[in-house]
Amino acid sequence: MDSVDIVERLNLLQAYLDEEKTRTDGLQKNHEKSIVENKDLEDMVFKLENEKEALLHEIEGLREKHAVVSKKVDSILEYIDLLPGNLPNEITSVEDRKEIEDREEISASDDETQEEGPV
Repeated sequence: MDSVDIVERLNLLQAYLDEEKTRTDGLQKNHEKSIVENKDLEDMVFKLENEKEALLHEIEGLREKHAVVSKKVDSILEYIDLLPGNLPNEITSVEDRKEIEDREEISASDDETQEEGPV
C-alpha cells in the first residue's frame, strides 16, 4: 500500500466520519426538540388537569346550591298546598316534582359517565 492509497482511505474515512457527525448532530437536535415538546405537553396536561379539578369543584358547588334551592322550592310548594282554598285535586305534587328531578339527575349522571369514558 503506497501513500496515495493511504491518503485516499483516510479521506474516505474522514468523509464517513463527517457524515456520521452530521447525522448524529441531526439526531441530537431532534432529541432536544422532542424533550422540549414533551415538556410543553406535560405542562399542558398539568394545566388541563387543574382546570378539570376546578370545574369538578364548581360542578359540586352548583349541585349543592341546586339542592338548597330545591329544598326551598319544595318548602314553598308545601306551603302553597297548605293555603286555604286549594282543593285536593289542585294540590301541587312535591312527590311528582321530586320524581322528575330524580329522572333528570339520572339522565345527567348517565351523560357524565358517557363523556368521561374509560380513564
